[in-house]
Amino acid sequence: MAEQHRSDRVVTWITGKRVQVYLTGVKSEAFLDYVASHQHREVLERFLSQLRGALEQVATANGGEASEDMCALVGAEEMQVPHTDLLPGQVQVILALMPTRPTLVYDPQLPRPSREEIAKMMGVNARELLEEGTFGLVYNSFPLVLPVDHVYQRMVPAYTSNFAAGDAVQIKDGIVHAGPGPDEPEGDPRVVIFMTYRTTRPEHYELTFQAKLWDWASHPAIDPQIAYQRLQEVYNFGKENNMDIQPWTYYPPESLEACKMLCTMPGLDETTVELLVEEWREMLYDDNLQIVDQDQDKGELQNA
Repeated sequence: MAEQHRSDRVVTWITGKRVQVYLTGVKSEAFLDYVASHQHREVLERFLSQLRGALEQVATANGGEASEDMCALVGAEEMQVPHTDLLPGQVQVILALMPTRPTLVYDPQLPRPSREEIAKMMGVNARELLEEGTFGLVYNSFPLVLPVDHVYQRMVPAYTSNFAAGDAVQIKDGIVHAGPGPDEPEGDPRVVIFMTYRTTRPEHYELTFQAKLWDWASHPAIDPQIAYQRLQEVYNFGKENNMDIQPWTYYPPESLEACKMLCTMPGLDETTVELLVEEWREMLYDDNLQIVDQDQDKGELQNA
């Protein structure tokens, strides 16, 4: 199914050139229709039921409640962008359906920077990184703020050997992680199942949520120049390492173009940066705010 729908909206493309297929819960209608008409329908339905049962057992054993949402991540043409998916009180389970390399995590043996050090990188007051502060969750996932090349160089396997089919890893909130690059030698596309459960949090994980190495810079409290520098850093790292990292593709149409220009156009003056950063952020933080018509300004910039 992933191969049949690679070019439409039935599935979702995520970082690392992976296709996300919704198996149960939100947005799963297409896959369940596919199962219903499949020659091995009973086998697939039994497999989904067993998956659900296994997740419920894991969640219950850890004092939690399983989410109805499950998806398959198909493919691994390159390493994912390091990210975190979860809010406090949520846990994810990644289950391998084939022998494959394990999920990567930011090396837990490395020292944790102080709030003051992370705040300086972000250009904010350290008190904003306290648990109740604006960026409390960012400090919980502090590697997202560190230099991009440093983070990539310090991603290590979450498990001491490769996964066998049926092996799984649990990842709690705050852990910065990424799916690995392609297995060697090349074979069938990598397929893992992504499931979650909640423990202390009232709501379940939303499949659309993912905080990546640059998302913190989209917040209005971050100085526009720091935001610009971060987008440039991420995009240039991707180019230098032949990785397809395009931050603008993860934002709505109203924000996409401004983000792309910030990523791909070095040497912008301060006024232009402020203009573009404001447009990038508008629809992300205020649904009631009208987008200012800046087509002429952007057109002049593109033709400069």
